[in-house]
Amino acid sequence: MKYSLENNNIFPTIMMSERPDKCSMALLEGKVVIISENSCYGLILPTLFIDYFHTTDDYFQKSINTTFIRIIRILAFLISIFLPAVYISVTTRNYNLIPYPLLILFKAGRSFVPFPAYIEALFMIIAFEILKESDLRMSNTSGSAVSILGGLILGDAAVAAGIVSPIMIIIIAISSIAGLVFTSIELVNALRLYKIILLILSALLGINGVIIGAILLIFNIFSTKIFGIKYLEFDKNEVKDSIIKIDTKIKKRNSKLTNNIIRGRFK
Repeated sequence: MKYSLENNNIFPTIMMSERPDKCSMALLEGKVVIISENSCYGLILPTLFIDYFHTTDDYFQKSINTTFIRIIRILAFLISIFLPAVYISVTTRNYNLIPYPLLILFKAGRSFVPFPAYIEALFMIIAFEILKESDLRMSNTSGSAVSILGGLILGDAAVAAGIVSPIMIIIIAISSIAGLVFTSIELVNALRLYKIILLILSALLGINGVIIGAILLIFNIFSTKIFGIKYLEFDKNEVKDSIIKIDTKIKKRNSKLTNNIIRGRFK
């Protein structure tokens, strides 16, 4: 059976890493690491959805701390995608979903803005993505300073000019910061694209558009396969090291990846 490294799924199915400990952890889990000449990156495959919520640092901390951090990552994943769309839907179409005093506060903050809420949100998302990209491409000595200074000046000037509301800046900033929890560039790009898709759906259909977008997101994740393995493959051997981490003396591998299910044991 032939498999292709390219697929039509937005979510990444192959992870890039330049960390030796990350590649070693993948090998211990029964995965394959491809290293090519003249490249500092190793390709880890197959990569499952849950792998993007795990880091090598998780295995040097207490189980309760690791479990809490993984739950925070899942919340950050949901906030990054859904927060702007939910805000647009409740402030433009579905007013009954939020308390009346909060609705008045939102409307008062947008009373001086000449653009619709979705145009305002789209403008801020693009501005934050440009700042993020400039931070990644510039040197380490000046990249962070430029992005922080640009964000402060851009946000303050946009509010003072009446182009965007302060609440919209807070919403987009929280959503963008939540996406920075993940180090995978491919996953961050997928979050960005889904955020814009849900934003458009919420502007057209309100909260119903958010629900439709969530259904499409779930369907996309469930229908994805990588090398014949489901993207959400959940093996019983790794239940104690998925979202909730439980300390065990013997670490087991996913039986779908290898017949040798004991980590660290090579036949």
